Parts: sequence; structure tokens; C-alpha cells
Amino acid sequence: MENGKGQEYKEKEELARAEHELCEVEVQLHNLSDRRKLLLERIGKLKDSILLKQNHVLTSRDWSSTDFPWSGKVTEVLNSVFKLDGFRPLQHETINAVLSNEDVILIMPTGGGKSLCYQLPALVKSGNVQAMLNKNAKLKLLYVTPEKLAKSKRFMTKVQKMYGLGRLSLIAIDEVHCCSQWGHDFRPDYKFLGVLKGMFPDVPVLGLTATATSKITIDVQKMLRIQGCLVLKASFNRPNLYYEVRTKASSQEECLKELEELLKTRYCDQSGIIYTTSIKDCEQLMHELRKRKLRVGCYHANLEAKFRSEVHAKWLSGEHQAVVATIAFGLGIDKPDVRFVVHHSLSKSMENFYQESGRAGRDGLRAECILMYRLSDVFKLSSMVFTQQTGRQNLYNIVEYCLDAYRCRRAIIASHFDEVWKSQDCNAMCDHCCNLKERKEMIITPFCQAFYQLISNAAANDIKLTAQKLLDAWYGKGAVNLRVRSVPVPSFSRERGEAVLGHLLIKGYLQEDFHFTPYSTISYLKRGPKAAAAMSDKHNITMHISGKSVPTLSEQSHNTAGNTKVTLSSKCFIQSPKIETYKKVKKSDGLEMMCVSKAEVLNLTLDTDDKIQVHGARKRNSQKRKVIVLDSDSDN
Repeated sequence: MENGKGQEYKEKEELARAEHELCEVEVQLHNLSDRRKLLLERIGKLKDSILLKQNHVLTSRDWSSTDFPWSGKVTEVLNSVFKLDGFRPLQHETINAVLSNEDVILIMPTGGGKSLCYQLPALVKSGNVQAMLNKNAKLKLLYVTPEKLAKSKRFMTKVQKMYGLGRLSLIAIDEVHCCSQWGHDFRPDYKFLGVLKGMFPDVPVLGLTATATSKITIDVQKMLRIQGCLVLKASFNRPNLYYEVRTKASSQEECLKELEELLKTRYCDQSGIIYTTSIKDCEQLMHELRKRKLRVGCYHANLEAKFRSEVHAKWLSGEHQAVVATIAFGLGIDKPDVRFVVHHSLSKSMENFYQESGRAGRDGLRAECILMYRLSDVFKLSSMVFTQQTGRQNLYNIVEYCLDAYRCRRAIIASHFDEVWKSQDCNAMCDHCCNLKERKEMIITPFCQAFYQLISNAAANDIKLTAQKLLDAWYGKGAVNLRVRSVPVPSFSRERGEAVLGHLLIKGYLQEDFHFTPYSTISYLKRGPKAAAAMSDKHNITMHISGKSVPTLSEQSHNTAGNTKVTLSSKCFIQSPKIETYKKVKKSDGLEMMCVSKAEVLNLTLDTDDKIQVHGARKRNSQKRKVIVLDSDSDN
């Protein structure tokens, strides 16, 4: 009997050693997997870098030269037709390359003037496309969707005939990132565009986008069969845009009050856009804001074209202070004085957010981009995008942007788009840089293990947990059978708890598990691919949190008799109830109006006789055109 017990004891010891060794092996495998992933990413980046450098011969040429045969005509059209005195960055280079019959990919921020790069060549080159084959046509530019090209054989037959007659001079593809399956907005019909270079080999292709990483740029070149083409990339930095992330109120009423306060005080008499996720949210938010006597309109793809045009016109004229809209609102917008863009909920990706927020401040004056973040919005969106190849990862990138506790918002954007910006590139134009805080590191491994216990307990009762139910159980709320006595209730706020859960999700310690119902798709949470590492005693999960504010003012504002002298550090912007602007000035006072941020008011003394002059943006007239532009117009 004693020998039997001894043997059993030895087997249990051996079992414990084997389980411990297995756990260590799993941790090593996890670490090797992470290392493998990093190496694959590094190899991919090096390959992309090598491919991008293949166009060195093209980029080394001086495309901004005024010695091209068409230079005189280009300047004449720029001045007489577009009423402009000069080009914005990379416009001149792109136009010269296109007129030289070179294939070009132009990456330029929203509002940078991409459309001029194909409109101006349309007036310089010969040829036309009206009625496709009418040699007496006056129309110079034809807009068509990729879906039309992919599905209409009749249309493609006419394009081929037009090419044979020498009347097709350029193919411009707007939103060219949609060609790439790695892009944030991939559309299958864009793949059809890969046949165009083979069909029309001597017609230059111009791809335009406001958002493309190096990986997407390489993929687009391969797909369009223009490898080694000229790639012109402007900086993604919009120095006049102020970026801010706010925690979205948990109740709808509190959220509406915050929006009301913004529109009636901080953005009083100023024009802006409020983006929502869905058509339903768009209409509900518009009605609620109107109840609060706010001048807002509603814009989404399901509205009739006539109604959408009316809303747009009222917004342009100032009758509507803001438009509550889905992503359908933005294409073709050319309103320079948009002073604010508020994202009422998350964008689907960093690219979407950058493009949508970039519709503010096209006149070069200060504008603000506010993103309202709440964890519940993450799961609302993830159930919409999880079927896309990169849908969830794109969403998690914008979640990481929101959760970051101290990094410059611009630095995060720059990193995403493969750029490196320094602190002076922000100049205190984001919420983190203008309100510096102490950096603290928080070990959250025990909280991750607590989540695992709660998930296992629920599974034992044949219950799946959503994020909200998991948080409720953690905070000792909700159904009693979902709580675990050995899991202590956190001592910090629910908001901090949501941040912990969000961090664990985007880092792979937790994972979404989607289940379909007849009416919706529900996101539940389960252990993520890094669960084995999280259970190891040798592995720590850390999260950065912000501490106390760090003073950055070099001097305090102080009043003197007869005038007000404002002295601010150029490194800091002090937030105020509304954007700092000189406004509501009567004409009889002899004053002009101009947007001026506090960051620009250094040692400035304001008297009632000071005159401030504003220089507005010139309007661009629509002209006759002559090239094919592939555009997109969707509410996806």
C-alpha cells in the first residue's frame, strides 16, 4: 500500500514538472513567435524600401523646373483659369511628370490640392472625351467609377476606340489606396484597374491618395502594373490642426450636453462637421441637436441627391453651422473655413480618421479635430469590420491612438504613415503636447489574470461575456453568478478599467469572438493568443498612464492699465472655452476679422484701434476638362 502511495506521489510530482515545463515551452514559443513576427515585418519593410528606391532615377530629376516645353502654358492656365499665383507643394512636380507621360503615385494630405494635378494637364494636353468619340467635343474630363469600368463592356469598348483615335491622354485614379487589399478601404472592383496599363501602355497613370503607407504604395504599384513609377509623397503634418481625444460620456444626455456646449461657446458662429458611425446615429444626433436650437443638417448616402445638395448648400452659406454626417460627406468638399471636425464616435482606421479630420482648416488657419472615445464604440465597429482582411487591425490602430496616455498625437500619426516628426513639428498643437503630464507605468498582469478567471467562471456556467459584462463582473456588478470571490474589485475608476481592457485587447492578451444572431453580430471576449505568456510568472504586462500636469508657462498673463498684455510660451497652448478668434466685430469699428490662436499671440498688446487683416483663400472655378478620372463615392 505504501509503495502504491509513493508511486502515486512520484507521478504527481512528474506531472507537475511536466506541466511547468510545458508552460515554459509555451512562453518560449510565444517569444519566438513574436521574434519571428518582428523579423518578417523587418524583411517586408526592407523589401519595400528596395522597391521604392528603384524609382531613384525618376526622383532625382528636377520636376519643379520651368524649362519644360509646356511650362509657359502651365503658368498661363494656372493664372488665367484657376486664378492662382503659384503651386502648393508637389503640385508642379506632379503636373510636369504627367505631361512627360510618366506614371505617378501622389500621396498628399486632404486639402493639399490633388485635383489640380489632373485638371490642369487636362487643359494643357490635346484631346477630349465628350460623347467618347466626338472630335468636336468641349468637355475635357470624364469622371467614372471603377465599378462602371469593371461591369460595362460597352463603356470599355468606347474607351478602347477613344484610345485608338489618340484621344485618351491620362488615366487618373482617385483614392488609389482602395486598390490594395491591405488598405483601409479596399474595394474589389478596383482590382479591375490592373488591366488598364496593359490595354493602354503609353497612357500615363496618375494615382492619388491622402492616406497610404509604404506597404500599400508598393501593393498599388504591383496591382496597377506600374512598378518603379515616380512616387511623390508630401508630409502628412498639417501644422494648423489641433488634435484632441476626449473620453465620451457614458450617457447619451451627457454627450449631447457636451456637443451643445461646444457648438454654442467654443465654436460659436463657426463652421464644422460632426462624424457618426451609422445612418441611424446620424439622423438621431441631428434631431437631438436641433431640439437644443442648434443649426445642424444631416447628410448620408441614403438621402436623395436633391436633399443632400440642399444640406451641402445650407452648410456652405452658413445657414447650417454644422453637418452631422457619415463618411459619405467629404468627397469634393472645398470649404476652406471649416474650424472644427468632431468625431462623435471612432473612425474605422487611422487613415479614415486622418482623412476626415483633414477636412478642417484648409485655409491654413487654426482648426480643431476632436475624437470622442468610448470602449463600447470599439465593439460596435469591430462587428462591422471583422470580415475584412485588415479590418480589426485597422480599428485597433485608432484605438491605440486614443488610449495612448502621453505621446504626441502627431508622432503617433507620423509613425503610422512611416514618417518621423520631432516635437517642434507639433508646436503644442495636440492635447498631450499642450498639457504635459508625468509619465507613469502600471503593471496590469494581475488584472489580465483576473479577466481570465472571470471568463473561465462564465464558461463553466456556459455563458459568454461581452466586454461590458466582463467589466461589470470585475467591478462586482451585474449577475452574481458571473462574479468570482477571489477576484478583487479594482480601486480605480471604471474609465481606467476600460482602458486596461482595451490595452489588453489591442496587445493580444484578450481576443474578440464573434457570434451571429438573426439580427446582429455580437462580440464576446475570450483569452487571446498571448494568454500563455500572461500566466507566466516571468512575464509582465505594462501600460503607460498619465500623472499630474507639468507646468509649461514661462510667464503668467497679467493685466496692465489701459490694455491687456498676453505673454505665452511658444511651447504651450492654453485651452479656452472656444477657439481663440477675433469675432463679432462691428463694421463701424473699422476692424477686419481673423482667426488667431493663442499660440500665435506672443507679447501682443491689443487696443481698440488695432486693425487686423484677413487673407482668405481664392475660389477655384470649375473648368472644361479632358482626362478620365476614376473616383469613388460610397457610404461604406
